[in-house]
Amino acid sequence: MIELIQQEPNWMIRTLAGFILGYFFTYMVKGINYIWRRLFTNNYLAGRWISYYQTWENDKLLLRREHWTIKPGFNAKLKVNIATDENISYTGELLEERGHLVVILKAKEFNERVFCRYPIPIPGNDSTVVGLYLGTDWNGHAAAGISILSRTELPENKLSSLMKGNAEVDEPNGMIRLQ
Repeated sequence: MIELIQQEPNWMIRTLAGFILGYFFTYMVKGINYIWRRLFTNNYLAGRWISYYQTWENDKLLLRREHWTIKPGFNAKLKVNIATDENISYTGELLEERGHLVVILKAKEFNERVFCRYPIPIPGNDSTVVGLYLGTDWNGHAAAGISILSRTELPENKLSSLMKGNAEVDEPNGMIRLQ
């Protein structure tokens, strides 16, 4: 066996090189795509956004605010980092699906996932979009509600009019939908 290895070490090197190349190939392709997106493309969604939503805490309806930072991602086209006013942070990814922007978020400090759906803010690159979220409220119950994503800070009176004017609550069927 030792004589065979001394005469033909090339097959071992080729096998090892093939294993390493095969293992890291997908990461190399993702890395090249990531570098390309960072250097040569500018997505209209990238940048800082502010998210507003209503939630229940101790049987009171409260308006909450989050700061979103959207930038190109390694595994997804776009990723998002969120910091709330309550010092809770989320990470996630943004996907485009059937004319909507779908956001999948995961809390960093505890086990929670939040799903949001917004209309894609094009062709006018709208600075404010109204969508829906599905997650848990501050009491730990499953909740769905209206979420506003804006590039600028909005006054509270405009927030309530946006939430009431863009959503329709169908109480007999228990549904919330956007108009």
